[in-house]
Amino acid sequence: MTSLLRVNEIKQLLSQGLLAQAERDCRDLLQVNPEIAEGWFLLAQIAMHHNKADAALECIKRAVNIDHQNSHYMIYNAFILSVLADYDQAYHMLKPIMPDSSELSVQQLFGRVAW
Repeated sequence: MTSLLRVNEIKQLLSQGLLAQAERDCRDLLQVNPEIAEGWFLLAQIAMHHNKADAALECIKRAVNIDHQNSHYMIYNAFILSVLADYDQAYHMLKPIMPDSSELSVQQLFGRVAW
């Protein structure tokens, strides 16, 4: 099975609320290929569902390091940083993508961390 199919299956498990199975599958996928940024992103989301912001931050950092042009990863990284009250880092994560973003949620997050 291709990595893309496995990622889509993990997304389906998440949408069904099957977090434990999604986490196991995600970890299995990343053990075989740790360069799948989407896998780290999904693992960060799972960690946040379990209120483990520190673990989520480590996962999303891996995703951003792999695919540093992905604005969704950068936004989620900033969100996690804001949850951890690291507003300065969150601001610096969002600042480069703000001019290109018209999403209200991104603008609200930017406003939250900028002040």
